[in-house]
Amino acid sequence: SKVNQALKLLDSTKNLSMRYQDHQGLSTAYFYEAGIYQQNGFSKRALGIYQMALENSSLHEDSINLVRINNQLAGYYAEEGKLDEALRISTESLEISIRKGNKKEMANIKNSIGLIETKRKNYPRAESLLKDALQISLKEKYVYGQKKAFYNLGLLARVKNDTATARAYFENSLSLDMLLNDHYG
Repeated sequence: SKVNQALKLLDSTKNLSMRYQDHQGLSTAYFYEAGIYQQNGFSKRALGIYQMALENSSLHEDSINLVRINNQLAGYYAEEGKLDEALRISTESLEISIRKGNKKEMANIKNSIGLIETKRKNYPRAESLLKDALQISLKEKYVYGQKKAFYNLGLLARVKNDTATARAYFENSLSLDMLLNDHYG
């Protein structure tokens, strides 16, 4: 909620990360900085910062951040209508997450791919992915993943003109947002 303060803190983090050669910390700082710009409507600026984070993570074989960054880049490409590129990047990230056993990232990526498949009008595949994301999130007690899955299932139901189901999913998502005190959500 305090964007300037957050950006100053991230600048400090980036400086410390460079000073102490903490490459993962630097990528993480870039990742969060890009997220702030993206959430505030500066997608082009966010893209450039995500690409810096991706380059740093690739150079230093930081697979944890690579997956997260690629997932965000895929979302950007999907917004731009580059659905095939978004799907390709997300699928690669999902494969890495499966190999690493990172359940939360698997849920996040399945949520993202579900949205891409919704845009591609592949509704059965979208529903399957989103329900998988929800199940993983419930099993892992990953509330953020649950709220995203409920919200995305609501979007899918809305596209399919199923207003009652959409409303139920949106209400579930909203109640989790309230539980998390997530004003952005």
